[in-house]
Amino acid sequence: MTSKAKTAIDDIAGNCLAVRTRIVSRDITRLYDEHLRPLGIRVTQLSVLVAIGAMGDVMPLEIGKKLHLDKSTLSRTLSILRQNGWIDDLVSEDGRSRPVRLSAAGRKLVTKAHPYWKQ
Repeated sequence: MTSKAKTAIDDIAGNCLAVRTRIVSRDITRLYDEHLRPLGIRVTQLSVLVAIGAMGDVMPLEIGKKLHLDKSTLSRTLSILRQNGWIDDLVSEDGRSRPVRLSAAGRKLVTKAHPYWKQ
């Protein structure tokens, strides 16, 4: 390896805010997931449920924009939330759009998760 390459690698590895932020983010996610594990939900899923609860009847695209989630990640998460009965699919007036809303089970789960989240 050239000394320029070594210098670049050492500089980025030791000083890159993006790398450090991603590491810290994964550690924080792991901590929340550990606390929420007894409820069978991950913090990433809880954040989507909370966004839906805050936004009301909402189009998935709007959830993705609010949480800065790509389409495939959001789609996978919404699929899990549907399978667990935590969200309801709605049909818009035009019949083409598919907004979602927090179901009664979803509201109950968020309420139950609140003390775990606070820990």
